[in-house]
Amino acid sequence: MTEEIITDVAKFEFPFNKHVTLKNVAHDNGLNMLRITLRENRRFTIFELDPANAAAFGAQLQDWAKEHDS
Repeated sequence: MTEEIITDVAKFEFPFNKHVTLKNVAHDNGLNMLRITLRENRRFTIFELDPANAAAFGAQLQDWAKEHDS
């Protein structure tokens, strides 16, 4: 049986009643994944990113924010 240790990383409140949580999911084999949960009212979307994809995703978010910051 695989054991996961889940720890909170961050919580965000976005416009239009959207809530986002980030959690680290540490697997007993040493793998760490970033679990992202998007909640809008009763609707949930949950996905996990490995460190390389989390870094690429974060870089794209930063690039977009810099381009559109006024």
